[in-house]
Amino acid sequence: ADAPSCISGPAAGDLESLLLPVASFCHRHCRVRIIHGKGRGLVMQGDVACGELLFAQKAFVFDHKPNMLRAAVARLRAGTQAEYDRFMSLFDGSNGGQAPPQEDDVMQGKQRVVEVDAERVQRILSHNMFSRDTLSEHGQPMGGDICGLWMLPSFMNHSCRANVERVFVGDL
Repeated sequence: ADAPSCISGPAAGDLESLLLPVASFCHRHCRVRIIHGKGRGLVMQGDVACGELLFAQKAFVFDHKPNMLRAAVARLRAGTQAEYDRFMSLFDGSNGGQAPPQEDDVMQGKQRVVEVDAERVQRILSHNMFSRDTLSEHGQPMGGDICGLWMLPSFMNHSCRANVERVFVGDL
């Protein structure tokens, strides 16, 4: 049997082993903008070198697929107004033409006291949640039900001609 690691995945559903003690990173040229005719997207406002790291982000919510709604609602209830506003600006099936809140538009660090609309949270999860790709130590795909929602990657537009690569390491 393959030994579990941050790359290959947890043993017997052990999520704690995947929660890495690191911070998120975002390149200084990386921005979320409205792209005419395409909705919201992640754009670079400056030159970047081929192979340069654009961002690495901790999951906002990270759990087994059946638990994602409960985990997201709990995180939103416990989080700040800024986190709530960013999450609720993610695509829910109908709001793709709206710009996400900018840093000046959110109340930094303020605690929220309002209820969370679980139905809207479910719609946001259905459009933005990723299954965490896992590989064996031999590079073979493995099944798993661990999912997450990463805020910044959720703003990336789809491209049939891929020019980026995603990699999961723990909850990054």
